[in-house]
Amino acid sequence: MKYSVGSNASSRGRLLVGATLPLPEAIGVCLAIMRTGNFLPKFIAVWISISLLLPFLAVSARANDKATRNLLAAADRGDVAAAKSAVSAGARIDDASLGFAGADQQPAIVAASLRGHAMLVGSLLDWGADPLATEKDGYNVWHAAAFQGRVEVLRVLIERNVDGYGLHEDGMSPLHRACWGRLPRHTQSVEMLIETGGRDCNEAAADGRTPLKMTRNPRTAAVLRNCISKQDAATMQKDTPQATH
Repeated sequence: MKYSVGSNASSRGRLLVGATLPLPEAIGVCLAIMRTGNFLPKFIAVWISISLLLPFLAVSARANDKATRNLLAAADRGDVAAAKSAVSAGARIDDASLGFAGADQQPAIVAASLRGHAMLVGSLLDWGADPLATEKDGYNVWHAAAFQGRVEVLRVLIERNVDGYGLHEDGMSPLHRACWGRLPRHTQSVEMLIETGGRDCNEAAADGRTPLKMTRNPRTAAVLRNCISKQDAATMQKDTPQATH
């Protein structure tokens, strides 16, 4: 990109317009003028600098906007290569504003989590995505993965010890959301959270209800009953006095 500007840095501070310079050279000229002792050349240099930088910043902002849209589209598809390209091009990785993310305002990591793109979720974390970023209703990557029963996404979050597991403002945890689901993958998600993630199968919601009281999935109920039985047996064994010899 070329800019039409020119200057001499004489003590008179005369500005010569019409020379064509690349941006770095044009800024160098402005800095040279600002180093002179006269007020007027400094004022003119500031004006020129602003005139030069505004178009550059506008072009940069448009490029970042395009990269952000490309990132969100890649998150929807699970396209790791396209997402990496978008991030490298300046995408705002956690942007969930209405103009870019649509009505649900899902940042890339939440969108990828909902759709089960585990590899992309891991890559987004590597690139600096905020695991606490939420969509419009405040659900983060943990709640998104559990709600949709995305077992492999949950595995990534557990193995990386990612922040963000906890009760949402509605009083429910990711484990509770997985218990609501009717599909086999929801049961697998419950198993993943309990057996690999170390979550308590009696984890209480804000209203005091436990996962077993929430689920309508018989497979999930069986997993929870088995977990509760093991916990009860372990507690009983711990409380039983050991025989002395």
